[in-house]
Amino acid sequence: SHAVLSHTYTGRPLSAQHLLPLYLEHPAPRPNLIYLPNTNPPTLVFSLHHANLLYIATSSQEVEPLLALEFIHRIIDAFEEFLGAPLIAHKIENNYDVVAQLLNEMCDAGTVNTTEPNALRDLVEVEGWMGKLLGSINLPGKPGNLATSFSNSSAPSLIPSNTPALPWRRANVRHTSNELYADIVETLTVTLAPSGRPLAAFANGTIAFTCKISGVPDIVLNLTSPSGKHNLGGIMDLPVFHP
Repeated sequence: SHAVLSHTYTGRPLSAQHLLPLYLEHPAPRPNLIYLPNTNPPTLVFSLHHANLLYIATSSQEVEPLLALEFIHRIIDAFEEFLGAPLIAHKIENNYDVVAQLLNEMCDAGTVNTTEPNALRDLVEVEGWMGKLLGSINLPGKPGNLATSFSNSSAPSLIPSNTPALPWRRANVRHTSNELYADIVETLTVTLAPSGRPLAAFANGTIAFTCKISGVPDIVLNLTSPSGKHNLGGIMDLPVFHP
């Protein structure tokens, strides 16, 4: 096992070369959160396995575990969005320019920023296949090398001025046809007695929208029940909205 990529957001955490042996000392199956009290400073280690790769995030301060693990999930989703699935070490090593942009945009000095793929598409510059071809044969079609000789004040900004207000929707969306699809997915969990009498029943539902409408449309969703809207509180519990 070896480190494919290491990125530091803030502080002076343990290096990957020192952290990995300490992590592997714990017997398998290893939990997603491991506390290392004997390091300087004491370190919390959050880990996830995905596609034969191990993703580790560390913190020397107390942090909500769900926040750290969800951030790792968002990193994996962003890598698959930009590099393609399945994720392998070779893809990450060969696309470090894209990976570095993603990591810098998703978190700044330990503060989570942009994690939605659509917003990252507007912020991260991805070289097309033609630019890679011209750059590999040293033809004048890849302006990236020339831009490094200019100062930061003269270099063009990669961040567009019309950054979308909604992080999950790209700016200036245009569609030739106005279409809106709604998928209702419901899961029932029922516990039955040997006689067939239901003992407990729970329903978990999701309403997913696929919007092919230009601009930023407003969607109004009205839910009701046979006994009226005022009784929805006793029928629907724990609603969660995007994001």
